[in-house]
Amino acid sequence: MRMPIIPRPITLLLISLTAVSVCTAQISGIVKDDQGTALPYVNIHIEGTTQGTTTNVDGEYILQLTDADRHVILYQYVGYETLRQTIDHADQPQTLDVSLQQATYSLNQVIVSADAEDPAYAIIRKAQAKRKYYKSKMDNFSCDAYVKGFNEIVKVPSSKLLKIELGTLEDNLNEDGTGVIYLSESISRIYKKGGKSKEVMYSSKVSGNDRGYSFNSGKEMDFNFYENTLELNRQIVSPIAWNALSHYDYELEGTHYEGSTAINKIKVIPKNPYGNTFYGHIFINDNLWNIHSLKLGVTREATQLPFVDSLTFNQIYLPAEPDRWMLMSNVINFNLSALGFDVRGNFAAVFSNYELDKLSDKEFDSVVFKVEEEANQRSESYWSDIRPLPLTKAEVKDYKVKDSIKLIKESPAYLDSIDGVRNKFKLSNLLSGYTYNNSHKGTAFTIPSLILGTSLNSVQGWNTNLALDWTKSKRESRTKRITIRAVANYGFSDKQLRPRLRFTYRDRAGSSPRYHIGLGRKASQFSRLEPISPFINSFFTLVHRQNYMKLYDQDFISVRHSRYLTTGIRGTISLDYEDRSPLVNSYFGGLNQEERDFSSNNPTAPNDDQPAFDPHKALILRAHVLINPGQKAWVYPDRTFREDSEWPTFGLFYKAGLDIDGGQATYDLVYGTIDKTIMLGVVGTTRTYAMAGTFLGEGPEQFIDHFHFIGNQTYVANTSDHHRRFLMLPYYEMSSAESFAQVHLEHNFNGYVLSKIPGLKRTEWQLTAGYKFLYTSDQGSYDEWIIGFENFGVKLFRLLRVDLVWHKRFPADNEPDTSRKLGLVVGSKIRF
Repeated sequence: MRMPIIPRPITLLLISLTAVSVCTAQISGIVKDDQGTALPYVNIHIEGTTQGTTTNVDGEYILQLTDADRHVILYQYVGYETLRQTIDHADQPQTLDVSLQQATYSLNQVIVSADAEDPAYAIIRKAQAKRKYYKSKMDNFSCDAYVKGFNEIVKVPSSKLLKIELGTLEDNLNEDGTGVIYLSESISRIYKKGGKSKEVMYSSKVSGNDRGYSFNSGKEMDFNFYENTLELNRQIVSPIAWNALSHYDYELEGTHYEGSTAINKIKVIPKNPYGNTFYGHIFINDNLWNIHSLKLGVTREATQLPFVDSLTFNQIYLPAEPDRWMLMSNVINFNLSALGFDVRGNFAAVFSNYELDKLSDKEFDSVVFKVEEEANQRSESYWSDIRPLPLTKAEVKDYKVKDSIKLIKESPAYLDSIDGVRNKFKLSNLLSGYTYNNSHKGTAFTIPSLILGTSLNSVQGWNTNLALDWTKSKRESRTKRITIRAVANYGFSDKQLRPRLRFTYRDRAGSSPRYHIGLGRKASQFSRLEPISPFINSFFTLVHRQNYMKLYDQDFISVRHSRYLTTGIRGTISLDYEDRSPLVNSYFGGLNQEERDFSSNNPTAPNDDQPAFDPHKALILRAHVLINPGQKAWVYPDRTFREDSEWPTFGLFYKAGLDIDGGQATYDLVYGTIDKTIMLGVVGTTRTYAMAGTFLGEGPEQFIDHFHFIGNQTYVANTSDHHRRFLMLPYYEMSSAESFAQVHLEHNFNGYVLSKIPGLKRTEWQLTAGYKFLYTSDQGSYDEWIIGFENFGVKLFRLLRVDLVWHKRFPADNEPDTSRKLGLVVGSKIRF
C-alpha cells in the first residue's frame, strides 16, 4: 500500500498519540482450566468485533479497550466451553482472572454400526464443497498483525567433539551454551485482495539489538487451510482439500454447542504416516461447514525435514460477518534437534481490527513487505500500551538482560576484549582459515585456508592460493560493504606466480549497485563457466590420472557493474581485457602411472601436446539483463530481498569480441534463456531451463570464445547447477561457433512415489526424472534421459543425489551410435 509521506518525527508523534488515545483502558488476567492449570493461547475478543488477543504460554493476557462502554468479552479455547464475561466500566484498567471448563462433545444422537461410514466423512465432504467459497471470503481485507517469536536452545551436545562455534550467538547464551537465540515482536498492517498481498511493519523490537529490524511477518503466519496444500518443505495436504479423502481417515469425536452453533470435533488420521499429511483435530461449524478452529501437526516423516521433531499449528477463526470467518490467531510451536542440539520455540500471531472490502488494486505494487525506518525506535511505554500478548517471565528476563548489557557490548573496551578472544589463532584455523576482526571499526582481515586453497592440475601441478581479504562494513547493519581481495597463486611444477587483485563495493544487501574491479594474472579454464571444480579435478588427476581441467594464461583487467533497474529487472555490464597465452602440461605424477598418460592441455586435440593457440589479445564486452515479470520485493531499511513471481525468469545476453589484435577475437554473440520452477502440489516440483542463441556473422576464430556448455566427464557432480548441466557430456565435445539450443526438464516427486512403497518409504528418498537435449548447427545433437534419487543418505546426512543416465550423441555428419550408453553420477548439495 502506498503510504502518505510524513516527516519522521511527526510520524513517531502520531503513533504515540494514537497508542495513548485509542487504548483508554485494558483488561488483564490469567486464564486457567478447571484444575487450575494455566491455558496458553486462549482466544479472547470483544463480542461482535475482530478486536482481540490471546494468552501467552503462562495463560496471561491483556486486552486493550477502545472506549468506556459496556463490553462482552468472549474466551475461546480449542476443546473448552466458550466463556462470556460482561465488563460494565471499561474506563479503568481491570484485572479479570477466569476459568474455562472442558467442552462436552456428545455422540448420543449418532448411531454407528460396524460396517457404516463414520459421520465425520459426511461433514468433511460438506466442508470440501464449501472450501472454495470460504477461500474467496478470506480476500479483500486489511487487518493488524502482532507477531512474537521466541526460540531457545534447551540442550547442547555433551561431547566436545560435537560442539560447534556459534559465532555471535555465543554472546547471548548461558555458560552451558543454552539460552534464548531469538526474541522479537512486530506490529504491522496486512492488506490482501485478489491474490495480492502487502504488509507494512511500523513497529519492531529485537531483544538485545535496538537497531535491528524483526524478521517476523504477519502474512507469512497466515497459513490458509482452505488452500489444497500448504508448503512445509513438501506440499502438505489440507484435511479439507479436494483430494483429502485419499490421504486421511476421519473420526467424529463429538459435537459441542456454542449458543445455537454446533461445532464438530473431527480427528484427522493420516492414511500413510510417511505421506505429506497433517495429524490432529479440525473443528467444523455445523450448517456453515467452515473451519471454527484447528490443532494440526506434522512429523519429520511428512515434511522430510530430518531435524524437525514436531511442528504444530493452533488456529482460531472469528466471524467478521455471519458467513465470513477470519483468522484471529495462529500459534506455531516447534521442536528441532540435530547433532545433539535441541531447539524449541514458537511464533504467535494475533490478527485484529479487520476492515473488509475496502481495498482497490491501486493499493498494491511490487513491494509486498516493507519495514518503516523508524519501526525500531518505539519506546518501552509504547510497547507496554500496545502489546496484545503479555511477555512471559523468560521473555521479560531476556529483554532486561540483553538490554542491560547492550551498552557495555557496544563500548570500545568490550569490543576490543571480544576481538582479543576471537582473534586468537587456533589449530582449526589451518583448515577453516583465520580472521582478525576490529569490531569497533567494522573491519576484518581474513586469510582463507591454505589447505582448502590447494589443488592439483596437470598444467601447474600442485598449486596453492595465498589470499588476504580486507572488508570494511557498516557495523550496525553489515550491509554496506567494501571488500579488497589479494591472491597469490603459485604452481610448483610450472614454477609460475600468478598474482591478482579484486575490489568490490556493495551499497546494501540485496540491492544495487555493485561494482567490481579486478586485475592480475590467472590460469583460467577454457570455459568461463568452469565446468569442473579444482577439488574434483585434483582427485581425478591424482587417483585416476584423468586431467579434465584445461587451462590458459591470461593477464587481465576487468570492470563490472550490476544493479536492479527496477524490481524484476537486473542488469549487468562488464568490460574485460585479456592478454592470452597457451599452457602445456608440466606435471606428470599421480597414481597408476602405468595405467594411462595424461591428455594434452588442448581441449580440441587431446593427443597433441603442442600449444592450443597462438598468443593474442582480446577485449570483451558483456551485457545481460534478467527479467522476472511480477517479481516482488521485501524492503527493509538496510536491505532488500526479492522473491520470484509465477512468471519465468527471462535472460537476454550479448557478448562482443572487439577488434584490438588483428581480429583474432572479434565476434558478436546473442542468446536468451528461460528458467522456471513449477509447483505441482502433492505430485512434486518441475524445473525447466531452456537456452537458444547464435553468433552473428562469422563465428569466433579462437576456441576460447566458442560457446561452451556445462558438461561432466566424472561420476560426481555438484547439484547447484544441475538444472542446466549435462551429466555425461564431455566438457568441450560440442562447443559451438554457430547456432545452438538446449532444453533441460526435471521433475522431483518430493516423496509422492517412494512414500507409498513399503521399505523405501522409510528412507525418505525422493524420486526424480529428467530429460536434457542439446542441439548445435555445427556439432549435431545430444540427449540424456535420467532417473535419480534426491535426498539420498540417512537421517541428517541426506546430502547426496544419485542419477542413472542414458545418453546418446548424434553427430552432425555421421550416423549416431546404435545404442545408448548408461552412466551413474553422484551429486552433492555441498559444493566442492
